[in-house]
Formats: sequence, C-alpha cells, structure tokens
Amino acid sequence: MAVATAPQRNAPQATALTGIGRALVQHQMLSLEQATEIQRQAGQAETGFVDELVSSGAMSPARLARFAADVFGHPLLDLSAIEVDTLPDDVLDRKFATEARIVALGKRSGRISVALSDPTDFRLLDRIRFSA
Repeated sequence: MAVATAPQRNAPQATALTGIGRALVQHQMLSLEQATEIQRQAGQAETGFVDELVSSGAMSPARLARFAADVFGHPLLDLSAIEVDTLPDDVLDRKFATEARIVALGKRSGRISVALSDPTDFRLLDRIRFSA
C-alpha cells in the first residue's frame, strides 16, 4: 500500500552554492556545512561568497586566489604589481567597478580584459557585458 504525502511548505530551503563554493567543498578545502553557512550569510548580507568567505576567516585571500587560479585555470594576478596609471579609465564605470571589485585591464576590438575576485560569478560577468 502506497501512502502519498504532501510536500511540506515550511521546510527550510536549501542554499545553492556558488561555483567556487562547490569547488572548495569538492576539493575538501571547506566542509559542505561551512560552505552552505557562508553562502547563507552572503545572501543575508547581500555580499558575494568570496567576500563572506574571506571576512569569516575560513580562508585567506592569498590561499583562495591560489586555489581559484589552480582549479579554474585562470592566471593569478597580483594587483600590487600593476601601475594604476596604465589602466584604462574609460572602459567601465568607476562606481560599478568599485562596487563589483573588478579592474578593467584593457580593451581591444570590442573585448574587455578584467580582473575579478570570483571567476564563477556569471551574474557579474553579465553585468560587465551590459555596462561595457
């Protein structure tokens, strides 16, 4: 005899992890519980996963940058090695770039090169495309 049950409407909603959060869990750099809690806090504070991860002290910025570079195959960029005067200032709106924590490195043939803290933040990449 099969018993049908109605889904509970008040059940807690699962927190979806960002790409970098999933990668950290898969590589055992964070537990699933830690990553889920950090993602939940980021959602409440309306900040990004990377910002919340670093501010929580769970991972240093340098270690996270090295991890992201190794796992995602993106080059690691030391912003202190860049001369700010050589960066283009007309590619992205300065306020947007500051809020999103991105740096426009150059523009050629309609393509923009940027440095960003979370290579898996596809919403941010869409916002960059729209603003440029």
